[in-house]
Amino acid sequence: MKIRIWILLTIIALIVFFSFKIYFNTKVKIKDYKHIISLSKDSLYYYKTKNDEIVAEKKVINLTLKEFKETNNVLFKHNSQLKKDIKGYKNLVTYLEGKLSVQGHDTVILTDTAYILSKDTIRAKKFDYTNSYLTLHGIIHNNTFDFHYFYNTDFTYKTYWKRESFLKQKILVMDFVMKDSNAKLSTAQTIQIKPPPTKFYQTNWFWTLTGFLGGLLIK
Repeated sequence: MKIRIWILLTIIALIVFFSFKIYFNTKVKIKDYKHIISLSKDSLYYYKTKNDEIVAEKKVINLTLKEFKETNNVLFKHNSQLKKDIKGYKNLVTYLEGKLSVQGHDTVILTDTAYILSKDTIRAKKFDYTNSYLTLHGIIHNNTFDFHYFYNTDFTYKTYWKRESFLKQKILVMDFVMKDSNAKLSTAQTIQIKPPPTKFYQTNWFWTLTGFLGGLLIK
């Protein structure tokens, strides 16, 4: 009878223990995911270097593969296409989405217009041009050409492991894609810092063997 009571108490204790464990693990996970989403909403921070270069800085979201799978549909817009492009999330190393401002050129038709000044009226030409990426406004009068433009395009950047053929070893590659087909990346160089090789005493088999031998010695 006492054995049954102890078995029942043990089962109840285990249920309570694992219930608390699941509760606190879930609470920690929710807190971590809230932190991840808050990082994704952080604004870019701009600063100027000593060489007058403008630098845009943003905190990097550091995730495990499991966390990325669970949150990528909230963090990124093109997650389904990404998985297809890289043949599975297990190959992904880094991923970036953003907007990039670049220069553009196009041919526009000039139209006549007139400006009435305080003393006289002069003739001038103006134009307005807009497409999916570029908004351009300009005016030509006398020998002066004044214009304003705004250009932006979405882009994605990713590094991932790619197998070029069935028998070849995977290589680390980078893809930089801009939504505007008229814009392209002219040069690029990506460097990935590899972690140092694992020492023999840091491996699981070493500590397993050490524990086994230690047990034998104690015995």
